[in-house]
Amino acid sequence: MWGYTARSLCAVSLPPRITSLRRFVLAVGIKVRDKESIDRALRRFKRAVNRARVLRIYRENMAFTKPSEERRLAREQASRNARRRRNY
Repeated sequence: MWGYTARSLCAVSLPPRITSLRRFVLAVGIKVRDKESIDRALRRFKRAVNRARVLRIYRENMAFTKPSEERRLAREQASRNARRRRNY
């Protein structure tokens, strides 16, 4: 859900399913500066949304992921991180 007011831009992502592991609401907002065009403010807002990974988390929560699948993905990510740490 996107909100727009005269002096601020904000986005709130509400996950479609809320489990004990996923109780969060991601809110990203910016203050429109004095004499700043709406285009520049919108560009800053989009960048803030991308950095906060709001859309990625929203897409991940669009479909149910089995707990075993989540554990498998976490294990794979941990092994990748360990491999990166070993290389440095």
